[in-house]
Amino acid sequence: MKRKSTTKNVIFIGDSFYTKSHSVMSSIYTVSRQANKKTYTRYDFGFLQIDLSNGVKVNMRKANKKELAMFTKMLTDVVLDLGKA
Repeated sequence: MKRKSTTKNVIFIGDSFYTKSHSVMSSIYTVSRQANKKTYTRYDFGFLQIDLSNGVKVNMRKANKKELAMFTKMLTDVVLDLGKA
């Protein structure tokens, strides 16, 4: 029986997010749909390497303006929270 191939959709938000957030955030996130709503899950290059070696097809694109604005706001919140720690 042929195994169904898995595909992951991934966005690249920029390499500075990882360093500016002190590694709380990643540069890449998976994108999925749940109940007609996009869901973003932290992903990293280690997961990417594992998925590719296991035959998972990975579609990667740059984040659009709306997504980039959302992650920039998240970065601001993370940096503020780290400052309070």
